[in-house]
This record gives sequence, structure tokens and C-alpha cells, in this order.
Amino acid sequence: MNWETLDQFKDWWLTTRAIRPPFNDFLFRTDIATCFVLFREGQYQVELVLGDPGTIVKPHTHPHIDFYFMYLTGEFYPYQDDGKTINKKEDMQKEDPRTGAHMLLGFPIYADHLKKHGGVITEKGAAFINIEKWKDTKPTSVAVDYSGESLGPKHDALIQAYKI
Repeated sequence: MNWETLDQFKDWWLTTRAIRPPFNDFLFRTDIATCFVLFREGQYQVELVLGDPGTIVKPHTHPHIDFYFMYLTGEFYPYQDDGKTINKKEDMQKEDPRTGAHMLLGFPIYADHLKKHGGVITEKGAAFINIEKWKDTKPTSVAVDYSGESLGPKHDALIQAYKI
């Protein structure tokens, strides 16, 4: 495929929902989340992120990645570097009575590689998808391309193992 922009890739992937996990470097585990690569081609990839219940995602950046974060399910309250919650739609952190899915299913949030962000995952846990464009390095995981306070010893070991 020949995508020139993250938006082109996002639109293509949301239309096709292509799943083609790579043979290598597909599963990444930190102290608070598991990341699984659903699709990777060139500088583009899609990751499924499963956030552990009752955890805090500390402020951080992903220096080599621009991406869209998209809700799947659970309760996750993301925030940007100013500490303000991006989505304060508490009334939408629930089941959609029409579909049985999360009210925010597919709600996109753009994350620039330079902008700090983080969030709070409630006791329910959370699942979301990142649709990514890697700038100047081989794609691995958002858990690896991470600049900020460590999420714990597993996270430290993961970052050390890949040394971007």
C-alpha cells in the first residue's frame, strides 16, 4: 500500500479493518498494559492496547509516532499536557443501549509525537486501538517509543530491550 499521510492510513484501515500481525515484534507488555500489533506495513501500524484496571498512565510522549487513539471499551479518561481531560464525557462512559457497545466506540483522539498525554483507567479496565505512523524508526510499540516517567520494572526492561 502507498499511504502518504496518517489520515490516509487511518481511513484505509477503518474501511478494511485489515488484520495481519507481524511474525516478529507483535506483543509488548508493561506493568499496566498489553499492546498487540494487529497490522504493520512500512512505517504504519495498528496496535490494540489493553489497559489494566485501576491504573494511571503517567504523562509521556511517543517521540517517533503520530497516531490516533480510538476507544473500544472500558473506562479511560485521557488528558493532554495541560492536565485537562480530553474527553470529560462521563455520561458517555457507558453502554450504548442501541448497540450494546461503548458509547465512545471509535471516538478518535489525535496524538502528536511532541504533545504530552496520559490518562486514568478505572477499575473496569480499558481497550483501545492506536492507528500509527512512525516517523524515522522501525515500528515496534507505543510502549517502547515512550518518553516520560517509567511505568515500572517491566516497562524499563522492555524499553532497554529495544533501545530506540
